[in-house]
Amino acid sequence: MFEFLAGWAGLILGFSGLIFIHELGHFTLAKWNGVRVYVFSLGMGPYLFSFTHNGTVYALSLIPIGGYVKLMGQDDLNPAAGATPDPHDYRNKRAGQKAAILAAGAGFNIILTIAIFTVCYFVGMDMDVASVGNITPDSALADAIVKTPNGDQPAGLTEGTKILAVNGIPVKNQFEAMLQVSGKSEDNYIILHVDRAPPMDLVYVKPKKDKTLGATGIGLTPYSARENYYLGFSAKENVYAAGFADNSVAQKAGLKTNDIIKRINGVAISRKDELINIVRGSKGAKLDFEVDSGNKEGTTVSITPAVNEKTGAYQVGVMSGEIFRVTQVDETSMAAKKGLKVGDYFIGFQPTDLHWNAAGTRQVFTKGTLVWKHNIFDDKEVRQEAELSGLSTEPSGLFVVQESSRLYPYKAEGGFWDALSVAWTDTYHFGSSVFTVVRGMFTGDVGPGAISGPGGIAKAMYHVASSSAFVKFLWFLGFISLNLGVMQFIPIPLLDGWHLLMVAVEKLKGSPVAPKILEISQVIGIVIVGSLLLYATYNDFLRKM
Repeated sequence: MFEFLAGWAGLILGFSGLIFIHELGHFTLAKWNGVRVYVFSLGMGPYLFSFTHNGTVYALSLIPIGGYVKLMGQDDLNPAAGATPDPHDYRNKRAGQKAAILAAGAGFNIILTIAIFTVCYFVGMDMDVASVGNITPDSALADAIVKTPNGDQPAGLTEGTKILAVNGIPVKNQFEAMLQVSGKSEDNYIILHVDRAPPMDLVYVKPKKDKTLGATGIGLTPYSARENYYLGFSAKENVYAAGFADNSVAQKAGLKTNDIIKRINGVAISRKDELINIVRGSKGAKLDFEVDSGNKEGTTVSITPAVNEKTGAYQVGVMSGEIFRVTQVDETSMAAKKGLKVGDYFIGFQPTDLHWNAAGTRQVFTKGTLVWKHNIFDDKEVRQEAELSGLSTEPSGLFVVQESSRLYPYKAEGGFWDALSVAWTDTYHFGSSVFTVVRGMFTGDVGPGAISGPGGIAKAMYHVASSSAFVKFLWFLGFISLNLGVMQFIPIPLLDGWHLLMVAVEKLKGSPVAPKILEISQVIGIVIVGSLLLYATYNDFLRKM
């Protein structure tokens, strides 16, 4: 229930708060420059509460999403209307004053980003280490090279390799690394500075078009660290068929839900990544899957991978899962007392009471919830909350693998001013990446499929608010605020950037832009922005938001 309420509260705070800050920028600079403000509303629709002060109606409106200001003389729906003699009319202001009012909305969003980042870095927050994830045989990372005195050599990257910088820009976490990669041209190498000895530390990767996202990329995926914790039992990892895609060649060949995949062409399989890599690297050749199906062990199913028309990758259409079968149980452990037995299937462990150890090197916990099944074919799960002593990574006792993001506590070492400096640098680099992606849409490096609409953003905002620490949600709001600010500076009709361009033309020619041009540009803007919103919403539904 708490997660549900936190998610919705974060969603409303996110959308309303960021748009409120944007409109507050326009409002503040309009007042500063003597423009009459008729209405400043938090929310949209009918007023729930309002009062008037110095000629401005301040309102709290019914729909708790967004907000708006209404200025005298600025009407996007009627841009050709002539100015009144009133000196408080927006249209009677100097070009510089108009520009300040227009730029203030996006400017306030960017200032908010810097402020939020500063607070997060000053207080401290958990970050995931920028690392190389699974490298599929058909990804750009698989073809990465290093330049040595003996010529170009295969980079030989391995899963878990730490990334220190991308194209010379230091990265603190996985998100920053992936952001610096996005939208880059296929014509140029991306240089990864990785945690290896020279000359193997500079890795050159040629981006490829990701047909799924409609954007260039190098196949960089999140890395999940696999750590051993003392939970009172040992278990062996297995890969199983959790479900199938439509028209799955695996299902047509005879693979069934819950079949445990033991080997493919004689190669033992214990992780999903191993299954994916073998299938993608098959180039369409038939594969023999050795599976345990029901009570039958060692059944062979021959499957010929098919090419996915959207992605160009080979696949068999199986949604695989990982499960651990218990091989040994410490009879004195809490797990045994709760009923866990040899042969059971361990689903997962959800830790609580998380905190960093004294050295700040890893997170530890003292209790959590064990989840397991007595039989993989049984839908019933046993969930038991237990205080689990030990929970260490010392090389003794009975262990089970626990997969999670490799986190570390980040905090600006130099206090507030250091946090502000890092926040400023991040804002600049992230903002540049947004421009790179937008430019990529015009050059073809980023396709329309990469666009996410309000639904996708809302889903992400809800997820972060409901499942993450408040400081991480705050950081996420700062990033969305930056995107909102940067996008508004793009000179597309209807956005602030276009109005700024019209003011610049007005300044150069010494008179306002012709009313007819303003009318036509507004119509074009409605078509462009409306089409983008519709297409982005369509993409959100395709991704099931």
